[in-house]
Amino acid sequence: MKQLILWSLLLIPWLFVLPLNIHRVKRFVPVGLFSTVLITIVYQLGEKYEWWVLKENVFFLTNMTPSTYGLFIVMTILVFYFTYSSFWLYVVANLILDFLQVVVLGKFLASVNLYALKSMPAYGVFCIAMSIALINYAFQKWLDPAFDHTRS
Repeated sequence: MKQLILWSLLLIPWLFVLPLNIHRVKRFVPVGLFSTVLITIVYQLGEKYEWWVLKENVFFLTNMTPSTYGLFIVMTILVFYFTYSSFWLYVVANLILDFLQVVVLGKFLASVNLYALKSMPAYGVFCIAMSIALINYAFQKWLDPAFDHTRS
């Protein structure tokens, strides 16, 4: 059962990208990858400072949850896809989704013994997630001129 949950967090989110306009999705893939790099750094810090512990994983990952390469990157792309036109809509969407991720998903993963917080409280994880969301927004704003085909 645990492996099914882990593989689902890795693979199922990608199905949500399929029906979307591929050209708009491509615009937000770089920020999704950038976010993945940030999350990877956070997980490395989390391991070093024992913020949390991953109790089980897919065979090819050690201290990184598979949701980093599934749920988190896809969620980043989808939030940008649907909310990027309005900064405040983007912030509200991230507040809601990050809360659900930390409280609902975090508690579920803890209840099936896949994950446990150690020295980092849930609100700390939420603050990190929101910080990453704001950094992502700044990154996308910086990247936007590369997608403006009217400039030479």
